[in-house]
Amino acid sequence: MVLNFAVGAIIGYIAQLIIMAIEAGGDMINTQMGLSSAMVMDPSTNSQTSILSRMITIMALCIFMEIGGMYWVFNALVRSFTIFPLFAVHIPLEQIINLDYLVRTTSNVLYMGLQIASPILLATLGQDIILGIISKTAPQVNVFQLSFLFKPVLGAAIMICILPMLVQVISDFFLSFSSIY
Repeated sequence: MVLNFAVGAIIGYIAQLIIMAIEAGGDMINTQMGLSSAMVMDPSTNSQTSILSRMITIMALCIFMEIGGMYWVFNALVRSFTIFPLFAVHIPLEQIINLDYLVRTTSNVLYMGLQIASPILLATLGQDIILGIISKTAPQVNVFQLSFLFKPVLGAAIMICILPMLVQVISDFFLSFSSIY
């Protein structure tokens, strides 16, 4: 039973891995927009989570269900019972999952989150550069307070503009990682 639990935990980890990457991208967006103080309690994990991260994660879960992700997870579960019977004595990991692919995917979680957050990160970086130039040319302007006003507004505007592309990127992530099942 312990080995069956281990196989189920591996399948659950693989399914959660891409969601963690998307959540990391949402956390990066939230921090860069200056909304890191707006945290909410997530009852599913009993931890504090950012608002944009939760919104992007829920959107990603809707996309996952829409493109048939639950079928992939169920297919992986059925396949695990055919490869690894109920009372087996060892785990044939090389038949259940591709370990090289799993290690590469795990190591790229932050990279995938950065790909999701990169448009907003670049836009707010450009805004910081512009505000730095304004600060040097007109020192009497309080740029620090202006950044609190402009960062969330610019981030929300960019988020609205890139939302269709974000949906496409997330669905491409799910489709590219469906081969692990």
